[in-house]
Amino acid sequence: MAKKLLSLIIAALILFGSGHDIYASDEKESDSVILSISENEEKFASDYLPSVAGVNAEWYAIGLAGEVDLTLYEEALLNYIDNHDTSSAATRLKYALCLAAIGSTDKYIDKALDNDIGALGIMSCVFGLHLLNNGYESELYTKEALAEKICEMQLSSGGFRVTGDKIDPDTTAMTLAALAPMKNDLHIAEVIDKALSALSQVQTDNGGFISYGVENAESSAQVIIALCALGIDPKSEELFTKNGTTVYGALKSFKKEDGSYSHLPAGDSDPGATAQCFLALKAIEKLEANDGSIYDLKLADPDGLCQYSSENDGKSDEVSPRNTFWTSYKPIAIAITLGVLCALSVVLFLLKMRNKKNYALILAVALAAILFIALTDLSSPDDYYGNEVTKDDPIGAVTFSITCEAIRDEYGTGAILEPEMLLIEEGDTAYSVLIDAARKYSLLINNTGTEAMPYVAGIDNLSEFDYGDLSGWTYLVNGESPSVSAAQYKLKDTDTVEWRYVLEVGKFD
Repeated sequence: MAKKLLSLIIAALILFGSGHDIYASDEKESDSVILSISENEEKFASDYLPSVAGVNAEWYAIGLAGEVDLTLYEEALLNYIDNHDTSSAATRLKYALCLAAIGSTDKYIDKALDNDIGALGIMSCVFGLHLLNNGYESELYTKEALAEKICEMQLSSGGFRVTGDKIDPDTTAMTLAALAPMKNDLHIAEVIDKALSALSQVQTDNGGFISYGVENAESSAQVIIALCALGIDPKSEELFTKNGTTVYGALKSFKKEDGSYSHLPAGDSDPGATAQCFLALKAIEKLEANDGSIYDLKLADPDGLCQYSSENDGKSDEVSPRNTFWTSYKPIAIAITLGVLCALSVVLFLLKMRNKKNYALILAVALAAILFIALTDLSSPDDYYGNEVTKDDPIGAVTFSITCEAIRDEYGTGAILEPEMLLIEEGDTAYSVLIDAARKYSLLINNTGTEAMPYVAGIDNLSEFDYGDLSGWTYLVNGESPSVSAAQYKLKDTDTVEWRYVLEVGKFD
């Protein structure tokens, strides 16, 4: 009887605790990321992809669609969408394409189709065309009209770009992949041929491609995906072979021993690069199996396209507030615990369960709960922000600033935070000092990645894509742009750290 009673009491306390929105620390353990997934794709899909949904998972999901169960990932992506303000139409369409690829019928797909195609440059057209190519319909465009709109964006050189007047290999390749299903149209065939020629001309001497001033794995990956979509073998195509090295050979040069890929030559493993390279390898598999493009979704129920389950009808588009917090939660929590103690005692008395051991057990559990409440400090936003971060063993200080000079006219200031001196300790990084500054100066940081792999999407309500497809946040140390993640760049005494909002990622002027 005592064991059953103990279970009942613990269940009641857990139920009580779970029914209240108490804001606690948002820190969590670093994800254990398995970059090589060839050994167990099912486990990768269920254990890892949900943890990076909306950040690094989408290329994986498209490549794995139809091969593994992606139910948990779908739930995680929809939850991510519900709780993040995605300001870029192109990104919303990418999420919609990913949901379509994995067989989702959520209404989010319809919303993107009817509101976002063509709303933000060429990439919002490219992702939209992928959806239309797979039988979806939009109130904005037919697939023929959208393809023509894309063709009109072709540069005189034959390439495509998001901004500027020079060909961008990634944009050109992704555009080719979207136009590929319509390659038998004479006009589109001419556009494709011209774009392929332009891509070949900018291929490097060692078979790779340069984007934003650096040769990188992702550009080669996107070119491979485009070639496969067009039925061209990237392992042997002479047009994309330079000095005996194919674009596929160039991609392999970025591969690490664990099966992951680096962003830069001889760089460290990079999650974003690995995801796109994985999709490129899947595209090659489909080509060799004569199974079409990686973007041919092969939906099982074409008549059910653009429909969504009634289970989603009541889903709110608003982000649930996270700052609900009882300022004086401890007295209230202790009072409620005592109330539960009294209530259970009355129930036992009425049920004539008057053994003293029962009451002693209730009292012991209640005292343990009160002790836990008294000794545990939960952080409210007011407690978290506006405080200097203590460094137990400082090794020096850095000069830290957050600037947005590129949009001074629109934003009203060239700096969110003027240069300040911040103490650092061993192991501090360009990302950790950003969080320190956010706490000290009450700045909101929107990290859409993880603590181990942060992606700073917004600072002080200024977010990526607010001023164009390529706008966003980057960081500089001593005036230079490091080639590693901000969470991997360890700082030293006298370093100067600047987080800068730029109109084109990779360009710092």
